[in-house]
Amino acid sequence: MGWQNAVSGWLLLVLSFVAPSAITLEKSVASGNLPAVDRWFQENAANPNMTQHATAALFAAADEWTWTLADLDDEVTGTFADLAALRQQIASLLISHGADLSLLNPLFSGSTVLHVAASRAADVAFLKQLVSAGAPLDSRDAYERTPFLAAAKHGSGKALSYLRMANSDVSAVDVDGNSALHLAVLAGSLETINAVGVTAARIAATNRDGETPLTLAARLCSSDAVFDALLTTGSRVDTTAALMTAAAAHCDRLARRAATHARYVDAADVEAALLAGNPSAATLVQKCPEATASSGLLHAVLKQGNLAAARVLVQQGAHVDGQALVLLTVYQTEELKRQNETSALAAARLQQLPLVAAAVALVFVAIVYDLYTTKKQLASLVKAEQELIARAQSKRRYILAENEPQGGDL
Repeated sequence: MGWQNAVSGWLLLVLSFVAPSAITLEKSVASGNLPAVDRWFQENAANPNMTQHATAALFAAADEWTWTLADLDDEVTGTFADLAALRQQIASLLISHGADLSLLNPLFSGSTVLHVAASRAADVAFLKQLVSAGAPLDSRDAYERTPFLAAAKHGSGKALSYLRMANSDVSAVDVDGNSALHLAVLAGSLETINAVGVTAARIAATNRDGETPLTLAARLCSSDAVFDALLTTGSRVDTTAALMTAAAAHCDRLARRAATHARYVDAADVEAALLAGNPSAATLVQKCPEATASSGLLHAVLKQGNLAAARVLVQQGAHVDGQALVLLTVYQTEELKRQNETSALAAARLQQLPLVAAAVALVFVAIVYDLYTTKKQLASLVKAEQELIARAQSKRRYILAENEPQGGDL
């Protein structure tokens, strides 16, 4: 039946592009317009593609609605108390007209309508409605995810809790070998992790990359709450692997938490972390007695010139022999010299500050003087212009007076 569902899905995709009536029905469903949905079925009772139309519209009902009842007209709202009740009424209408609950929709990565509803979280009543109507619990999408895995991936804790009670296959894994617990870690949701259920067997399960949920959380540097929920159930082998993963990811916060449960850490791993300047090196040294049992590792980090790593080893009680002491003295002397040079440079710069301040003050005075002289020049220009205007006006009055006709000439 799988190939038949896939073919039906592609036919549905084609139909949604070529049949305007299908688009009209989907829009009415997506907007929660129950009267319009009812009218559509009355007007299209003889439509030969009724099942495909109803199925496409049911996916629109399962997809996330981003509005509330307050956004709707009175005709649409009717007597519904909440959005869930309206969705269920619309879904009942679509299912009664033949919506295919097992169809794999290529528009939704080969998902069934139950996959979509489980991914969209909160409306558990809608999930119950679909399951009661015959929606398959464990069908696989294009990524081999069941609705249970889809809910885990999208952090849908309520959907997970219901699907577990409905006897979904909680041991299913996707195409990458990720279990529901792996996907819950990827979602970063403590609620989702608790809904999946944390057991020693699930903590130890690995995906195709060889990661357990605990090492995955360590690599992602997840929140303390998520990490602790897994850490307390994992074996010492699991927690040691998580410690090393967190250290490799330079997530010292989780490395320190894992160290409280981890067992012995290999000296080669400690040496690699120390030589790489890993911030979790000090945490790793605490779980490796060999690291401080002899001077070998101390010599190795000192020959690399890694004084910070050497300090970590010495602080953890590493044996300091004559060779190590000489190297430590040399490096400490060099570091002290660098610090003195830095201090001397800083002091020299401080001594130069008065000269810099004086230079800045001179520049400021020059700018102020330049502005002052510019202002005086502008004032002189304005005054000269005013005098020219006054002279011109006086000359004009004189000329007018000369040209006025005298009384005796009349």
